[in-house]
Order: sequence, then structure tokens, then C-alpha cells
Amino acid sequence: MKSKKDLESRFNYCVEHQKKEFYQNGYGISIIPDVNNLELFEVAVLKGDKDNCVLCFDTHITDDVIKGLTADEVEMIKIEIKGLRKGLYNWAN
Repeated sequence: MKSKKDLESRFNYCVEHQKKEFYQNGYGISIIPDVNNLELFEVAVLKGDKDNCVLCFDTHITDDVIKGLTADEVEMIKIEIKGLRKGLYNWAN
């Protein structure tokens, strides 16, 4: 079992290494190292732009954060997000 200090350290590492990308269709992706395995990644679909975005849980891609992804899998999800039609899904609250 991981200690509280270890978990805090992993969480801080993940936050510090978060990457966000936004696309012309109004969607984006948040990528962080997977807190349980720093060699893998977690991704979330975003809606908005770098100045104003929210998590988007109502696309066909996912209704939650996707964990345990390889770099190649992250690239495939980026392609899917870039292919979403602008304005297709609602803003999450």
C-alpha cells in the first residue's frame, strides 16, 4: 500500500506534468501521467479553449477520464477529439 506522502508526491508530479491541447473544433485534451503508473497516461476530453474550458463527459469518446493509456493510445484519442464536430456536445457543469 502506498503511503500518504507517496500518493501526494505522485499527485503533485501528475499535476505539474499536465498538458492541455485545444483544437479548432472547440474541443481539447488534458493529458497527465497516470497516478498509479507514471509510465502510462490519463486523458480527459475538454470543451472550450485555453482561457475557458470544462471537462466534457458526453462525447462518444468517453463519459469519464480514461486511465492506463500508452502514448500511442493517447495519440489515437487526440485524433478522435480533433474529429469531433464543433458544437456537437453540451458543456459539462
